[in-house]
Amino acid sequence: MAREEGNDDRFLRALAGLDAGGTGRKNLSDILDSVISDTDAERAFLFLLGKPGGFHVLAARNRDSEDIQDPLRRMSHFAISRMLSAGECWAVDEARTDRRFRTEDSKEGLKSPLSIRICPVFSGEEIVGGIYLDHRFVILDVPAAAKDRLPVWAALCAVAIRLREQEAGLRGSRAKAAAAPPAREAGPAEESRTEFARELDDFFGLASANPDMLDLFDTIRGISGSNIPVLIYGESGTGKTVLAHAIHQASSRAAAPFVTLSCGAIPDTLIESELLGHEKGAFTGAESEREGLLSQADGGTFFLDNIEDMSIDMQTRLLRVLEDGKVRPLGSKRTLLVDIRVIAAARSDLERLVRKGVFRQDLYYRIKGLQLDISALRERWEDIPALAGLLFSRHDELERSPQFAEGVVELLARYHWPGNVRELENEMRRLATLGIHEISIDDVSPELVGRGRPGLAVGGARASLEGIVNEAEREAVEAALKRFGGNKSRAAQWLSITRKALYRRLRKYGIHSSRAESAAASADRNEDEKEPAEEPGSGG
Repeated sequence: MAREEGNDDRFLRALAGLDAGGTGRKNLSDILDSVISDTDAERAFLFLLGKPGGFHVLAARNRDSEDIQDPLRRMSHFAISRMLSAGECWAVDEARTDRRFRTEDSKEGLKSPLSIRICPVFSGEEIVGGIYLDHRFVILDVPAAAKDRLPVWAALCAVAIRLREQEAGLRGSRAKAAAAPPAREAGPAEESRTEFARELDDFFGLASANPDMLDLFDTIRGISGSNIPVLIYGESGTGKTVLAHAIHQASSRAAAPFVTLSCGAIPDTLIESELLGHEKGAFTGAESEREGLLSQADGGTFFLDNIEDMSIDMQTRLLRVLEDGKVRPLGSKRTLLVDIRVIAAARSDLERLVRKGVFRQDLYYRIKGLQLDISALRERWEDIPALAGLLFSRHDELERSPQFAEGVVELLARYHWPGNVRELENEMRRLATLGIHEISIDDVSPELVGRGRPGLAVGGARASLEGIVNEAEREAVEAALKRFGGNKSRAAQWLSITRKALYRRLRKYGIHSSRAESAAASADRNEDEKEPAEEPGSGG
């Protein structure tokens, strides 16, 4: 009587295939077919991380044992970054409800994955790739660690990848000796991802090929017919003003004014007259009548940059205008009705400022109709070379594109860019102004060379997406320890990882909790010094 093939049978058969010298795409596909049978996944992908970033797919299969066409379009790049950050098997349920996990399936009328599981493939202690599983209709089961066979399949894939690389090296040596190009196996499921974007999508002055930024563009297109208030979060220099103007340009108000108020650039004594306007003689120095910014923006968009810098008193006055649309210039008995759409931008977490009592809760909910987060440049590393070229040509007299010598692109990608796009533009403007068209490492500002991220070395050294994520992970771990005064249990819970996983990361990055505790104590002292003696209320 025939016996149904079990899990161990499938594994032994796959192992026998490798032992027979089979490391081609067919054998990798066979392994993925077995993984699907073992895990009840709908689709399985085997991918390798690229250098200095991105990844490429070695094999991709569905539950009908067929190759998946365009596999990169079916995978969530954000999910892969989360696995790299965790450094271990990672899963998400209800992925379809979070836009960050969105794939190209939805754009083609297909359902995006409901459930995703990713298991890293290691080479020694280093993650070199992973097995990516998903299902569009059911939630994948995640067994207890002792019973989870996915890491076993990942270990088998690691062996297959090492054998594959050895064979490729051997073929290359033979081909070189014969003065002929090395053979390369090709197939429909094997697809390479360009490490850096060659072309950027332009969206009303914002240029990017980063998936998160492209999602942002899609969101803005989706609200083009709406007047919903928008709150933009982003670091200084990321392009919040450009994003706000893009929202305006994409809206039905595009032909109307776009008026900006930088809340941190105008003293509190003058901001009221800037907002509301004033009559002649309304106060000392008011020698003529002046129209306020809110009136100027009538019918269009009013953008409040760095709104967290606005005082409580001015927040109250702004809230009244937003609630009833009425503006009374200083010294005037006239009341003007204005129709404005409000977009606000902040560097700091306004919800935290509300809890501290330094930002009005009612104003916060008034401006937070839709929240958009713009990525820091270091998180958009694939954009950096093309964006640098675009910014250089913008400031070059002949509008030429720069020529980057060996190592410069990797140098730009590994730099932390604390000033974000603004800092990159300043660097490209400097080089263009000096007439340096062929850019070598010696031409780049010294601070860019000296402040690179670990794991992204210049010229030929490993520079991968993993290195970028590792740096972000290290910063997250240190921040968690500072937040909880070195308490590892609370830090692990806040990071959504096990205490054991936290200890592994502490050893990996050489982080000492005593250093975190010291930093936390210092941060607490500084925070206490900043607290006002009597916090204003958030009502109104």
